[in-house]
Formats: sequence, structure tokens, C-alpha cells
Amino acid sequence: MPRKEEQYSSGSEEYDAGSDDEDYDLFGSMKTSVCWDAHDKQLSVNVRQYAESTHKVELKYKGHLNTSTGGYHFLGVLRKHFLTNTPSIQSVFQAARLQAAAARPGGLNAEQAAELRELDIDADRLLPAGLRPLVLRDWSVAPGVTYDSAGPAPGAAGPHSHLKYALFVRKAPQVLLHSPRTDLLLSAKASTELCPKSKQVTTRAHLRLKLFKYAVTSKQDLRVCVGLDMETVPLTTGSTAAAAGPRKSWAQSPYIKISENNTSVKLQQGRWSFMYEL
Repeated sequence: MPRKEEQYSSGSEEYDAGSDDEDYDLFGSMKTSVCWDAHDKQLSVNVRQYAESTHKVELKYKGHLNTSTGGYHFLGVLRKHFLTNTPSIQSVFQAARLQAAAARPGGLNAEQAAELRELDIDADRLLPAGLRPLVLRDWSVAPGVTYDSAGPAPGAAGPHSHLKYALFVRKAPQVLLHSPRTDLLLSAKASTELCPKSKQVTTRAHLRLKLFKYAVTSKQDLRVCVGLDMETVPLTTGSTAAAAGPRKSWAQSPYIKISENNTSVKLQQGRWSFMYEL
């Protein structure tokens, strides 16, 4: 099985520490999956490509091929991350490794012992990094652009542009509980997109609580993720309200994903799907 740190997959749903390479690794992080949509009863092939430079410039691509209709849809994101600090999740994992090494015969050398004291983290307690990172630290702001091959959403007014300006805000995963067999994380992110043609602004927000159970069997890990998705949607207005300008409301939908190694079942935007990562 992969190391624990590697099980936080990249992309919009999970944490990824990024690449150590200066240039993009355009093929080293590609992930492919087969997905069955239980609502439309259609099979699709999904491709996800992710790369990040040491300067925190991120390139992300998601493709979706419908094997029933032959339709293909893709979304591309290019953005530059500005971090408030090194994410505390990295410090928690490093402290856990050092504490485990200290319990073994031979213990820690002087350099490792000094590093553990400097981290000042007890990886075995609840909220090992403390309350400060949960509220004040571990934020990332990322301006960028998105390109969506899909056409305008149903009911959308005005001209449509595939290219949009975007601002992303992300809260790095917070370790609520950490042990050799279990991790419990909390994460959040939000984004705002501006269509340059219609001047329409769309805001989305996502909250996730993730449970990782390692070595449930000798060859199986279990991941459970629950959360809430929110998105601004235009309200249907009459002539009087329309004269006052466009109005929007928050559409909310629950999110559930249960995964066992490469197999997962997901509920998102009211639709169940079954996925197998190749």
C-alpha cells in the first residue's frame, strides 16, 4: 500500500503537497478512472492531470468522455498559490514520524530531537497542531483563470465565455485526529468566477470532513468523506425585481464519498455514481 501521505490525492477534493520539480511534470500525475452514472445510466472515462511548480503555479486539467453519446467535456485551471505558511498537516506528519522513531531502540539523534522540540506538536492528541492553524493559519489564495468547454448553464442570461477569471481560497486540511491506523481531517475551499462577456459572477464553496482508516484488511484501506457543496444560482424574478438587478440564492447539496482502495461510490449534486481508478 502507498505511504499515508500519498493517500491524500490531488485535485479539488484532497490535499496535495505539490511537486518538487521546477517544471511541470505533465505526465507523472495523470489519473484515469471509469465512472458509472446511476442517474443517467451511462458509463464515462475520466482523466485528471495535475502539476505544480516550486513557485506554486498550478496547472490542472479534468476531462470527461461519455462512452454512450461520444461527448467530451473538459475543464482547465491555471492559478498561482499564495500561502500564509507551510501547511500544518506537514508538521503533524513529521512530528508523528519523529515520535515513532523516538519510541524505537536507539531513539533520535541530536538533530532529530531538536527538530521535534522545535515542532512542539504532540501528534497523538486531539487537534495536534492546536487551535491557531484551525482558525488563523493554513490559508491559500490563488488568482487564476479557468477554461470550461461546456456551453452556458440552462437559464443563463447574456453572452457566454469559455474562459473566466477566477479567485480561489483554500483552507489546507486540518488534522483533527491522527494515529497509525486513523486520520480525521477537515478542509474547506471557495472560488469566485467572473465571465468577461456577461459580467456574471459565480461563487462556490465546499466543506469536507474526511476519515481515513488504514489497513482495514491486509490489502485494503477505507476512506469516508462527507460534506456540503454550495453555489450561487440566479433567482427567477418578475419584471419589478428584474429592474432592481439580478438576484441570486445559495443552492446547497450534500456530498458523500466512500472509497476502498481504487473503488468508490459518490453522491454529489443529488446524483449517485460508482468509480474505479485505473
